Amino acid sequence: IEAEFLVNKLETDIRRVLIASPEDYQPLEQLRQDIIQAHQAARLKLEIVSRMVAVNRFDYAMQILQQAEKSIQIFRNRSHIWHNLASLEVGTVQSVSLTESIQDLISLLSTEISIRKVEVATNWLKPITVTAEPRSLLRRLLRCFLQAFENAGKGGKVEVMVANMPCSELISVNFISIPGLNNCKSEPITHSFTLPIIK
Repeated sequence: IEAEFLVNKLETDIRRVLIASPEDYQPLEQLRQDIIQAHQAARLKLEIVSRMVAVNRFDYAMQILQQAEKSIQIFRNRSHIWHNLASLEVGTVQSVSLTESIQDLISLLSTEISIRKVEVATNWLKPITVTAEPRSLLRRLLRCFLQAFENAGKGGKVEVMVANMPCSELISVNFISIPGLNNCKSEPITHSFTLPIIK
C-alpha cells in the first residue's frame, strides 16, 4: 500500500515537472517505470512466500514480515531520492555527500543498468563531501549517467571517477564511457565537471 502511494505521489511530481520543464521529463519517466517494476517485483516475492505459509506457518510468516519490512525500507529510501529529482523546489547550497549521491543513483538506476547490460564501476579513495544544492546535483548526476549509458551502449562500461584537482579547492567528477565490443564507437568518451570540495 505504501509503495502504491509513493508511485502515485511520484506521478504527480512528474506531471508538475512536465508542465514546467519538458526537457527533464524523460529521465523522470524512466525512474517512474523503475519504481513500478521494483514494486511489482517486491509484490511477487511476497506472493510466493505467502503461498509457502501453509507448509510451515511460523517460518514463512517470519519471511513475509522480513521481506515486507525490507521492501518498505527500500521504497522509503528511494522515494526520498525520487522526490528530490522530481521536485521543482530550489533549496540552499549546503554540504552534500557526493559519493553517497552517486551510489544512491546507481541503486536507483539498477533496472536501467540491467536492461542496457552496462557495467558501472566507481573509483574514489574515500567518501567525498562537496558544496552544492542537493536537488540540482542529483539532476546533474542523473543526466551524466544517462548520457554515459548512451555513449557506452549495450555491453559497455561506465566508470565514475572522483578525484581532487591538484592545488585547487575543487573536486573533479568524471564519467568515462567505454563502448562495448559491438558498438560503432571505439574510443572511451569522458564527460567531466567540477564542484567545490569540503575538506
